[in-house]
Amino acid sequence: IISSSTRVNSIMFSFLMHSTTWFTIFILVPSGQKQFLELEVNNDEHNFQSTGSIIHIPNSRIFYAEMKNYTKLFKYKWNEIEIKVNIDCDLDEVKNKIYDILANNEVLKKIPNKMNKQLNTNGEYRIYYNKLTPIIYTYLNEKYIKLNVRYLVHPKKTRNIENDIYEEILKLNKKGEFPLYVEKA
Repeated sequence: IISSSTRVNSIMFSFLMHSTTWFTIFILVPSGQKQFLELEVNNDEHNFQSTGSIIHIPNSRIFYAEMKNYTKLFKYKWNEIEIKVNIDCDLDEVKNKIYDILANNEVLKKIPNKMNKQLNTNGEYRIYYNKLTPIIYTYLNEKYIKLNVRYLVHPKKTRNIENDIYEEILKLNKKGEFPLYVEKA
């Protein structure tokens, strides 16, 4: 049961937030831009694909709610995919094959140069990355080697790029040229 004082506090907070927001937006935001609309992106941490829905965001939320923007300042985000390989594989050869797949992807090979230009021309937020090209991190498990492949990608192209990488790995695995780990029943 919620006490009446808690309800009153909640109502007062809501009233003050909405009133202050409305007043601020009315005074500071140019006419015709009095509402905030965003393209909805699914909540899957790996894909960030647009659902195609437009979401209306109440004006007061811009002051007290956390919002993520994947395209405003930097057009790219770091994405990681996991690949499991046999523990007895030639790890250098496997990594080289993955790097080749990434280097031959038409979308991915252009991103480091574009990102470098973006970072160097943006004076508002100075962020320094030492390495903008893909990198593979290695983890050892008792049954397999887990490789986390990290690369820059445009948020709207994440799913397509992941699909392309996995399909190339599966093609190599089918030819016997990639030691993909498969759990045995």
